[in-house]
Amino acid sequence: MINCVIVMSNYTPTGKQRYLQHSYNSLRIYTIAWTFRTFCAYLYLMKQSVPVFNIENFNDFALQHTIHCDILSSHLKKYPGLIIPDKPYYFITILFTQGLGIHEIDFTTHRISRGHISFVAPGQVHSWKFTKDIEGIIFLHSKDFYDLNFTHKRVSHFPFFCSIYNTACVKVAQRDLNYFKSLFDLVVSEFHLNTLMSLSKICSLIDIIYTDATRIYNPQEEHWEQNGPYLKKFIRLEELISKKYKAIKSPGEYAKLMHISERHLNRICKSTVKQSVGDVIHERIILEAKRLLASGDVAVSEVAVKLGYDDPAYFSRLFKIKTGFSASEFMKRYRKSFGIRYR
Repeated sequence: MINCVIVMSNYTPTGKQRYLQHSYNSLRIYTIAWTFRTFCAYLYLMKQSVPVFNIENFNDFALQHTIHCDILSSHLKKYPGLIIPDKPYYFITILFTQGLGIHEIDFTTHRISRGHISFVAPGQVHSWKFTKDIEGIIFLHSKDFYDLNFTHKRVSHFPFFCSIYNTACVKVAQRDLNYFKSLFDLVVSEFHLNTLMSLSKICSLIDIIYTDATRIYNPQEEHWEQNGPYLKKFIRLEELISKKYKAIKSPGEYAKLMHISERHLNRICKSTVKQSVGDVIHERIILEAKRLLASGDVAVSEVAVKLGYDDPAYFSRLFKIKTGFSASEFMKRYRKSFGIRYR
């Protein structure tokens, strides 16, 4: 018995055994950390008036937290809280195959029926109300999920994601609906299969969906071809405004950043959206103000400061001119329509 104790006390595990023990300990630590992270995320979301969801809120360990796919009715049962406004940090695409409803995206209401496809970009505020028989397929993914799989393509370059002036919904013709549904079905099937190169295959399928949806989205090919250079410059302007609107509000400054004259930039805006550069800047700022007011994260008095205005009174006048409501009126009307509590 004594010899046995002596032998065990001098026992040295092999390299393989040390590796297995280390792996087991690492797994325990990771599991504990993930559970704690999920719990903290839950507590954070409960404090929000409008939820901000990440893909981690939908997946456990599926496909590296870059994508989530599901049947729409199943998704709605699992996450009923998404009926109130949501501000996602991922791209959402939904194909509706049955039922009716409305899908409000960035304060524009889209009437939904069989054959509609909705697109929601990161940061957009959206909400929905559907009939009980609603059916369809939903998938959502991160920006990197798509962009890192392609060298010369970006998900934000598709028309339904690239501009706040573009509609976020398309209608698939009856003759094409089965084709689109088969693509969405393959995405869901591959997602649940979760096997070798599933990510790559899903990304390829989503690329086909986005490409074919763009063809439906843009039937006026001649118009786009004629205005192609202007459209590219206008999208570049929108990208700059989205990044710098808090600090830069002058049309001339944006013209300098794009290395063109203010007059030419104004011509580009007039040709593409029939607005002046100043109007385009204000449109983006007002949209962000609406998002802030709808989320409930910022008090009305703080919105102007958040948007880079030193004079809150000037911003209040601008908001009322552009929307027809004061900021406080807009917030009350919007949040009351969804029964969202005030802080």
